[in-house]
Amino acid sequence: MQTSAALLSVEVEYHPNATIVVVAGEFDALGREKFRRMADEVMDDLVVDGGAQIVFDFSRLRSVDAGGLDELSGVVRAASKRKIQVRLVLPKRRSRALAAITALEDSLSNA
Repeated sequence: MQTSAALLSVEVEYHPNATIVVVAGEFDALGREKFRRMADEVMDDLVVDGGAQIVFDFSRLRSVDAGGLDELSGVVRAASKRKIQVRLVLPKRRSRALAAITALEDSLSNA
């Protein structure tokens, strides 16, 4: 039996203008630690390298719950404190509605 954290995939792609964090699967309270750990590593690398933008690509998510949204909000706040620009890719209408509810709509990409 797989745990919910095992059902969350977080991969990082480094590009010259942005670092893309692709999040796929089920993003819930049990996957929070995995997401936070990867996001912290990426933000640490950007601060050291002088990078300025992270794109969180959630287009492959099957589901997200309040725990996942809470963690995402925390990561966006942490990035803002470090002067790192954050963009979100949330192509599904339902996901966009959730971003609006959590006040993350300003970070959305037009995907």
